Amino acid sequence: MSILITDQTVNLCFGESFIVGSNTYSANGIYSDLLLSVMGCDSTVNTTLTVAPEISSANSVSVCFGSGANIGGNFETVAGIYPVVFPQ
Repeated sequence: MSILITDQTVNLCFGESFIVGSNTYSANGIYSDLLLSVMGCDSTVNTTLTVAPEISSANSVSVCFGSGANIGGNFETVAGIYPVVFPQ
């Protein structure tokens, strides 16, 4: 029986995950997974995972009475807080 060792470095965006074997990772860390095959060959996969932090910002928009603003593809005419999530 032989053992194959693989080292990998993975960078993800916030909210993404990475699968190794039957494990799913979504946080910074160093992970070691043992993968077994039916042929008797085992593999160790060492993963160094880096997840970028969530990016957020706030903008203020002022408009005159009777006007509005295009926010996230919607034309808003009422004062409020309008969260917009951009796809990755």
